[in-house]
Amino acid sequence: MLNLSPTQPESKHWKGKKTVESDKPVQFNTNALLFPYMLQVFYAFHLLYEDLKLNVLLSSNLKPLSSFLYQLAKDLRLNNYVNHYWLDFPNDYHYECNEMDSQVSDAMLKKLSPPNYFSPEPPGIFSYLNSVLKNCDVGYYPHLPEVNDTCRDLIEILCTVGCGRGAGVQPLSQQVLGSSTPRPHRLSGPAPAPHAQAALLAAHRGFLPP
Repeated sequence: MLNLSPTQPESKHWKGKKTVESDKPVQFNTNALLFPYMLQVFYAFHLLYEDLKLNVLLSSNLKPLSSFLYQLAKDLRLNNYVNHYWLDFPNDYHYECNEMDSQVSDAMLKKLSPPNYFSPEPPGIFSYLNSVLKNCDVGYYPHLPEVNDTCRDLIEILCTVGCGRGAGVQPLSQQVLGSSTPRPHRLSGPAPAPHAQAALLAAHRGFLPP
């Protein structure tokens, strides 16, 4: 689906820091229009990556996409994201990295414009759902329309039955932080039980046959 070419697996044995910089030329065009927004692009692909985990029919896209994100995280020196992809594919990547692994210089990094919603800790849908089911106060999960809609749908279904204190999704297009998706407002008169509401919402979102 994503048409990403797979890369060769890295050695899982870390052999120390590099002492000589790679001879291959830098693969970033700092004059490109989208270069200052690399973090926005990276974050959108990461949310898509997490969304693919919820669809077994698209699981074959996880490995090539993780390879792309792993390299980009190293270039941007986002060590927490590097660790995140390593945990998903520990036999293909190595945990440690250093600045010499990056193709982006300090001067190039200064040209980037980080969005106010960017999180230094990578959002993980499985850990988030686990916390929701434990009724933990987990705050909102980032949502980009038409990027990670499956994550949004599943979280809102769980919220309908009362799982997760303060759980919900926040559309990043609104650029509002710190607020969660509100629980559905009940209409006047008798309302369906929460589990019935969740089933109706699941059918409406395509999880169940109508």
